[in-house]
Amino acid sequence: MKTEPRVMVKLPASQDIMNYYDETMRNIKGEYIFYRWGNTEVKERHYRQTELALKNALELIKPCGHVLEIGCGPAVWTHLFAGSAERLVLLDISEEMLKKARERVSSWSNGIYVDKTEYRCGDFLSLELDEAEFDFIVSVRAFEYMSDKRKAIRKCYSALKEKGRLLIVTKNRGWLDHILAMKADNNGPKENIPIEMAIQMGLVDWKGLMIMFREAGFRNVCTFPAVLGSYHRPLIWNPGLLLCDILHKYLSKRTISRMYNPLIESYLTIGEK
Repeated sequence: MKTEPRVMVKLPASQDIMNYYDETMRNIKGEYIFYRWGNTEVKERHYRQTELALKNALELIKPCGHVLEIGCGPAVWTHLFAGSAERLVLLDISEEMLKKARERVSSWSNGIYVDKTEYRCGDFLSLELDEAEFDFIVSVRAFEYMSDKRKAIRKCYSALKEKGRLLIVTKNRGWLDHILAMKADNNGPKENIPIEMAIQMGLVDWKGLMIMFREAGFRNVCTFPAVLGSYHRPLIWNPGLLLCDILHKYLSKRTISRMYNPLIESYLTIGEK
């Protein structure tokens, strides 16, 4: 019997998400990468693990051809596939994020990616895309904010060419830190949930996302751990940090297992049209 993925669909409106990220970018003066991935040792290690997982997956895809990146932010991961892309469309709901993305892309390799890069601001779920437009669609840590995840996967399938690939990195519903946070949140009034917490409430686990991929028509669907770790003791200290890095290096090329699901902060799913 097929298990349906559990999704809490009551997420903030896309306008609220846009306002949140625009305001965040202004408050931190555009330094989002350091703010999100660089201001603690745990975050730095999670960045490196995500980067390794993406590099491993991209070895299966290159050359990337015509690429759509959904939720590009300030082009955090774009450099990993820009060199093998013929054309790039960078999409984000936040204009402030896109401003920083333009700045960063323009600075790489004397601006060699500028002419082949297009920027679009908006909500992916309402964006108009041509059928069979892209060879590769990638989204890193933006999928969790989408209110209709099945629609998003179907839309990606339609926008891909035959044999095109979809790669999604998203936060894991079964991660122990998330489970503890949701239990704590359930004890308080819902109207007091801050938006940075509310946008994390629509997570799916890796089995659920694989079901969505297959329902949309994707084949050769597989999932790998993107980040292993925790923000709780003892895994925020050595040797816990080192242990997570070693486990990630060993497991990042191996398909995911429920055995270590509570340690998986985020995972990478890839499928072929």
